[in-house]
Amino acid sequence: MDELTDKYQEDFALEFTKLVEQFKVTISAAELYYNNIGNVLLKPEEANQFSTGFSFVPFGNKIGLKFVLNAFYNEVENQILALPTKNLFVWSMQNIGHVKIYGFESRLNLIKKLNDEWKMNFSSNYTLQYALDVSSNDSPTFGHQVAYMPKHTGNLDVGISFKEVGFTSSLNGVSKRYSLNENIPSNEVNGFMTLDLGIYLNHKMMEENKIRIQFMVKNVTNTSYNYVRYFVMPGRNYLITLSYAIH
Repeated sequence: MDELTDKYQEDFALEFTKLVEQFKVTISAAELYYNNIGNVLLKPEEANQFSTGFSFVPFGNKIGLKFVLNAFYNEVENQILALPTKNLFVWSMQNIGHVKIYGFESRLNLIKKLNDEWKMNFSSNYTLQYALDVSSNDSPTFGHQVAYMPKHTGNLDVGISFKEVGFTSSLNGVSKRYSLNENIPSNEVNGFMTLDLGIYLNHKMMEENKIRIQFMVKNVTNTSYNYVRYFVMPGRNYLITLSYAIH
């Protein structure tokens, strides 16, 4: 592993990073032998990974704004892929001989204290990822996106708080994927976007300890979507959580 970091900070901060890594994924007994799932012919996965990028804080500590951008390139031999069947409890394990994965990921964060009582948080993430099967020129899946690997994913989170009360919103998006390695229309799994909203209350108890009550409405727009083909995720649903932090 090789990491390189350069920093310069005055009214702003700029940091460059580089990562080179080689690793091997061993195979578990379940992946080899478990009933209806295991594949005794499964091979260990080996990968070479390279990534480089930077983070930028344009206003130093004056405004809590930070931008991060990373580009990555991976070469994977015998990539282990788990594919669901029509029974969600039965998955098929297989190798893909040679996969090239490349793209970039970006993140923008903003934390702004408006005054002693109001605070705002903003966070966005976007990833572009190509995961291409390049095992054999003669294969019908050559150059196709690996199953269930979206090219585009992203989310946008916004929160605002007043004293101990806060409001949160989260917008998440995933582009279309394919249920099999052959990228043809009949294998398409539609992309989707979901919106979650929440409100919370923090209350101090016993000096530094805190209790937090939160109510969330998940999938506000009642969108019909699925991560795995044939298995639809819940529509609009509600979640109440109670947490207690001890310091």
